[in-house]
Amino acid sequence: MILYAFEEYIKIVKKESLMKNTIKFALVGLLMLTLVRPGEAAQMSVTPFLSWGILTSPDIPDNDKSSGGGVNIGADFHYSINKNMSVGAELGYLSIYDYEDVYASSSISAIPILGLFKYSLKIPLSFQAGLGVYYTMGELSITIPLFGTTTTEVSETEIGLFMGAEYEVAKNISAFMRYNHITTEGDAFATLSIGAGYKIGL
Repeated sequence: MILYAFEEYIKIVKKESLMKNTIKFALVGLLMLTLVRPGEAAQMSVTPFLSWGILTSPDIPDNDKSSGGGVNIGADFHYSINKNMSVGAELGYLSIYDYEDVYASSSISAIPILGLFKYSLKIPLSFQAGLGVYYTMGELSITIPLFGTTTTEVSETEIGLFMGAEYEVAKNISAFMRYNHITTEGDAFATLSIGAGYKIGL
């Protein structure tokens, strides 16, 4: 029970060849190069953000020692191609799962590197979506009295996406909600988060 999430993660992690990972990054790089081509009048901005998320899939044991989701941080880079649309990229850190007790602890997190598209309405509401790679990381530590602690780490590069909505609550300050979906060999990871960001013009 205490190692449920990490065991599930181990099941879906397989070593991939360098060629397969290179293809994944090349596809995302091509996507970003295709999207991020601002015109002469384009406006650039960066939006650091902070959010809190919950894990919606897969299910985890219901106890007070495990938690799905957590604090997420990151930054969006946007190129406005007209008054309604912008494209760009995102780099962040996504908390997926944590467990800790006296003798064991485990965690799963991800670093998303995404290409972005954003569409703004006439009212201060916009919709955005992202597609790219999620570098997922898992760590398991087990402490055995008299023998010490053993730590195992695994990592995998997965394709994923997010969809979300954003509302401008004040000048340069926005609140948002988004859904992340990370594909895996087994059950996909999915999180739902709410947060806020501050837009800085470049």
